[in-house]
Amino acid sequence: MMYQSVRWTGIRGLLFGFSVALNSSGWNQATLCEEHHYQREQAGPGSIPARQLYRYVICGGGTAAQAALRELLRGDPSASILVVAEEVRPPYNNSVLWRWYRGKAAIGEDGDDVLEQLEIDLNKNRGQEWVQDRLDSIDCAENRMILRSGATVQYENCLLAFGGCSATPPWGQNSRVIDGRTDSGQKKLLKILERSSGEVTHVTIVGGGIAACYMASIISASEMAHVTMVFPDTQPLARLLPKYITGYVTKHLKAHGIEILPYRLLHWVQDRGEEAEIYCSKVYDSSDVTGILTDAIVLAPTRVPACSDSGLDLHLDERLESNDRTGGIDTNRELLAASNVYVAGDLVSSAGNRIQSHTNAMASGKVAAMNMLGGRHVLNEPLMYTADIPVVNARVTFLGEVSAEQDTYAYFSSDKKKNNEFDCPGVIFYIPKRSAHICGVALWNCDEEAGNKLLEVVGHDFKDRMTLDQKLYSLTQSLLKNGEESMSLVRYIRPGRTYNKGAHPEDDETLWQAKPRPQGGSAKQMNVQNFRNAMEGIHVRGRQQN
Repeated sequence: MMYQSVRWTGIRGLLFGFSVALNSSGWNQATLCEEHHYQREQAGPGSIPARQLYRYVICGGGTAAQAALRELLRGDPSASILVVAEEVRPPYNNSVLWRWYRGKAAIGEDGDDVLEQLEIDLNKNRGQEWVQDRLDSIDCAENRMILRSGATVQYENCLLAFGGCSATPPWGQNSRVIDGRTDSGQKKLLKILERSSGEVTHVTIVGGGIAACYMASIISASEMAHVTMVFPDTQPLARLLPKYITGYVTKHLKAHGIEILPYRLLHWVQDRGEEAEIYCSKVYDSSDVTGILTDAIVLAPTRVPACSDSGLDLHLDERLESNDRTGGIDTNRELLAASNVYVAGDLVSSAGNRIQSHTNAMASGKVAAMNMLGGRHVLNEPLMYTADIPVVNARVTFLGEVSAEQDTYAYFSSDKKKNNEFDCPGVIFYIPKRSAHICGVALWNCDEEAGNKLLEVVGHDFKDRMTLDQKLYSLTQSLLKNGEESMSLVRYIRPGRTYNKGAHPEDDETLWQAKPRPQGGSAKQMNVQNFRNAMEGIHVRGRQQN
């Protein structure tokens, strides 16, 4: 951009003067975007709010915050609004990694487009602004918050929508440890991949959930890196899908060259100059240690604790109740956490459930904003989120409460041309033990219309399991018929199995466990350490040492 070069200083002043002249007769949108880019670069992080009291304060810059802002501007366009966010993130379904994989922005907008539109929507003359800052503490009794820059802000209504972020590892900062859930982390990963200059890079992904499978698939499909997945569960997606499905997913991931290391906890990371070495052990045998030489360590847990990216301690205010199991903030159905404090997006833990998805962020952001405007709306939509696994050619949509701990009734269409029935569309129903109640549904490669019809099934009770099986078989057959007069289904009826004792999809994933890092400086000390490694059975994987 022309404002970023010192050589363009004179031209910048000329253009800025020209833009001021245009202000008297009406702004051109392109000029407005360029000027906002320049103002944002000049302001930088830590900008101070222009006033001390705002009618509405939104903490966060993700999908939920953007949905809430649009609703507030529609319902009360003249109100004073403050948006506090260090970065404005694009939608979940249009991440930096996904755009890089597709070669263009496939859905929605990128981060800069969203930010430009945000600045255009906010009218500074009415006290509406965005500051690059983050929440440090909040006093719900006094309707007051303190930002990281030290600025104090009073609010009439506040929305907490800053989402979650991977917790800081116990071994401290390391340039090769990347938070895969953030835009900045994904950009950092892409730089490592693109500067490999023909040499194949090695990437270690820590996590076995939706986010980890998604990232491993994209990186492996790019053929720019070897990928190793390290996680404590038995198989990828083992907390959400039954064993016969996770086995199919694991088989396809391995077929695309992705190395799967289950039952592993990460212990420490050691910098080796141009690469890093990580050490992990099995969850049931801490003496079985594996060493991996890698170029990047990507933290990609499915469930992340809330507030870790904001620095906010939930216990600073006794009126905010954090859920120890889900890591979110407990709210009622109106998304109210305390007087005049609402919660939306990844941060919401309503009725003991917390979901991190684009659909939930959009719905909760809109409902919270309508209630901030004086409404009494309830977030009563079933929990819904979608997982994409490109190399498996699978798109899974989850409705309601799903867990591998529950019993499952699965029905897949039968096609003799396919090598495996899981290559065909299917539906998986989740039933709590000793009941005939449908608590959740997973759609495997089904269209959106089928999902809308199955929303009515979630929460339905049947007389007994036999009646349930008959009704679900007929329902699935009608949904997957696709114009065929007759169609056979492959039925899977198996009790749920808990892969990790106590592991639940709503629980935070424990991906690492702090242990002393090997120390060494002299050749003698390193020889002693190498001897200890040999005695403990450490073997090196990934990139081989020279």
